[in-house]
Amino acid sequence: MWKEISNLENSNKSLVNNIIRPPFHDERESEENVNLMDYWRIILRQRWTIISVLVVFTVIVTIGTFKMKPVYQATTTLRISREAPKVLSFEDVVKTSGLNYSGDDFYRTQYEIIKSRTLADKVIKRLNLDQHPEFAPTDEDSPIDGIKTALVMWLSNAVGSEKTLTGGIWDKDFEKSALIDAFLRRIEIQPIRNSELVKVNANTYYPDLSALITNTLAEEYIQQNLQNKTVTTIDASGQLSEQLVELKGRLEESEMALYRYCEGNDIVALDEKQSILQENLKRISTLLTEAEAKHIDVETMCAVLKNADVESIPAVIKSTLIDDLEIEYVKANAEYLFELGRLKPDHPAALRIKTQMETIKQMMDARVQRFKDGMELEYKQALAKEEELRGKLEDLKKEVLVIAKKTIPYKSLEREVKANTELYNGLLQRMKEAGVSSGIKTTNVQVVDGAEIPKVPYKPKKKLNILLAMLVGLTFGTGLAFFLDYLDNTVKGPDDVENRIKLPLLGFVPTIEDLKNSEGENGTDDTFRKDLIAHYELRSSASEAYRTIRTGVLFSSPDRKVHSILVTSAYPTEGKTVTAVNLATVLAQGNDSVLLIDADLRRPRIHKTFKIDNSKGLTNLLIGEASMDEVIQESPVENLYVLPSGPIPPNPSELLGSKSMDELIEKLKGKYARIVIDSSPMVAVTDARIIATKVDGCICVIRAAKSDIRGTKRAKEQLEDIGGRFIGAILNNVSMDRRSSYGYYYYRYGYYHHYYGEDEKKDT
Repeated sequence: MWKEISNLENSNKSLVNNIIRPPFHDERESEENVNLMDYWRIILRQRWTIISVLVVFTVIVTIGTFKMKPVYQATTTLRISREAPKVLSFEDVVKTSGLNYSGDDFYRTQYEIIKSRTLADKVIKRLNLDQHPEFAPTDEDSPIDGIKTALVMWLSNAVGSEKTLTGGIWDKDFEKSALIDAFLRRIEIQPIRNSELVKVNANTYYPDLSALITNTLAEEYIQQNLQNKTVTTIDASGQLSEQLVELKGRLEESEMALYRYCEGNDIVALDEKQSILQENLKRISTLLTEAEAKHIDVETMCAVLKNADVESIPAVIKSTLIDDLEIEYVKANAEYLFELGRLKPDHPAALRIKTQMETIKQMMDARVQRFKDGMELEYKQALAKEEELRGKLEDLKKEVLVIAKKTIPYKSLEREVKANTELYNGLLQRMKEAGVSSGIKTTNVQVVDGAEIPKVPYKPKKKLNILLAMLVGLTFGTGLAFFLDYLDNTVKGPDDVENRIKLPLLGFVPTIEDLKNSEGENGTDDTFRKDLIAHYELRSSASEAYRTIRTGVLFSSPDRKVHSILVTSAYPTEGKTVTAVNLATVLAQGNDSVLLIDADLRRPRIHKTFKIDNSKGLTNLLIGEASMDEVIQESPVENLYVLPSGPIPPNPSELLGSKSMDELIEKLKGKYARIVIDSSPMVAVTDARIIATKVDGCICVIRAAKSDIRGTKRAKEQLEDIGGRFIGAILNNVSMDRRSSYGYYYYRYGYYHHYYGEDEKKDT
């Protein structure tokens, strides 16, 4: 066994990190899984809170549900159309009366009418509901109703109201109002989406009454609808009659005004005359435009004839006669040049040809001149025609303006006559329709399904109520659990140690009480065996945890050896002494000489754990009253020696901070391979901070689910401020329930322990 332990200490550093880190810290886990596991751990820690809230909610709702009086619901289904069936086209009559029966506003209006107090009063009177036990006051009224009644009475007396109670019965007005309120509370309107259907529900304690109320309410609603339509039709007819007389007078007056205007302005067929003038104006405008264009073309041609070579003008070039003369001229010129080649210029033949050429030239000039004269004549004619058309156009414009001036009042009077005529005819038609419609009883409301007497209660819905209570209780309990966990500032797991306190985790120690009678042999002194569990219960989970911590301590400083170790905690009762004892034990099991010093000079306990004499110890050694051989004692553990505290001094801090303490630690380092020092808590006194400056490293013991994070972090910072060096932290008293954060690790180690235990039994 010792050889295996030695091999474990010499393993590589990566293996050590894997050993000391619990499985749920596997770095391969995604952040999402880690968060979900955190939530699950909170639920496990607060499971009794959740279960308690769930049970309370469920029990209360269940009791209340079974004590409730059953309520029966009857339903009448109505179809409410947007408008009444059209016997005649009378929708305008409704518009005339100022009502609007279109859109969602119409249906909301109808729902409010169904639940109106007027309609409720009619149903109450028709069914004599004031005498029915459903609405009559009884001794079974709830305490809330009694409080309401007393409050109303007090207010009535306070304001000096004349309404008083007589014989325990309210006066008529108040009783009627209260009865209507009670009736309306039992009525529900349930529209069916995307349809014209609506369900009218009545909820009472009597099934026959529920059906009777909803059927009667539907009948009264339909009857009231018919009455309203009749009244509306009659009112509309009266309004139409008055408007018809007024419109008739306005129509006659507008017709007479139009006649007088036509007679005074000699207007006959004004529209036809205006149309002819417009046509002539359009035609003259077109002719004028064409004349202006021709005038411009001729004027341009004349300007060209004055400034350019006439023979280059396209019209002259295209002339056939000019072409013929040019051909004759070219032939004569060619012949003349030929004769000059063999005759003299004064030869008669040459003179004859030259004379012929001059004659042709004169004929061409004469033709060009006639073209110029023709263009000038055409220019004068175009100009004259343009002036004539412009004059006619101006005359037509003046005439059109005169007619247009007369048309404006004429059109206005004509429009007024036409509008009055249309209004008069429309009102006359509606007047006739109103007369016919007043005698026809039609409604836009129909009963689709009448109410039947319900066979089973509508509520309470026991299963649903209980299920909802469980759901609400579970939700509220879970929320309360997370809230309480948020308020809980204690260390719950390795994440709090590493991320919030900022200390590396060397390992965790399970709750030793959880392991009693489960492993090893039971001794007569259970407390003694628990405090030295690493010695007496080698196969226990706690012993394995301490060995894991030992490995972490040994590899915490690879560059230098940690000779002296201070074991402390922020608060008392966090298990630092038991941790120091067992850590020293597992260090001694590695064949190293280890000295365990009890430096807790306030409440020393190590001598009780080992059951040794404490009459002499550390205090005697520091003040020079004893030697090391006198005070250092052997323990039941091989290679482990104990230096008890000795008598408690009046000034522990001064004694621990003395130079004698420094010299003592240096001497002990040369004699022992490891020194483990147990001290007082850091928050209570300053002893631990004094010793921390004299040792190679400190270990902070943190009790799971008890140590305060803020206090532990503050104590750790105070120790570091004065030069103390932390090796890491040990999470103590961790629950090994498989449902807790560490359950899987404990289960795994327990399986191996059971496996090896079975092998040992077989070997035995």
